[in-house]
Amino acid sequence: MPFDASKFKGTEYWWQHPKYPTFHYTDGVAAFVESAQADWLLEHIFSYQAHPDIYGEPFQVWVASGDGLHIDITTKDRNKVLLKRKRAYSSLLNGERITLWLVNGSLMLPSEY
Repeated sequence: MPFDASKFKGTEYWWQHPKYPTFHYTDGVAAFVESAQADWLLEHIFSYQAHPDIYGEPFQVWVASGDGLHIDITTKDRNKVLLKRKRAYSSLLNGERITLWLVNGSLMLPSEY
């Protein structure tokens, strides 16, 4: 069953990533990560914060999608300028697409902003 991001509005709890404790994420992101077994996506997003193309960008739009063979991950800034794109072989996120916003170190679904 595809993840329904629209049912999340705001958050009751801010989750802290054990490997990247300066970053937090919302209940909706936690639910997505659990349903899609996507801990790897959090690590990818948080680890890329030191990348020169992304470092210091206060508002980032991350989109991850999979087709059963590949995963595509893109990062854009608030003006929709592409900061980074990555494609990898993977069967994860088969047919799913998720958009996440990283705002001043807090990762959320757009409906939780």
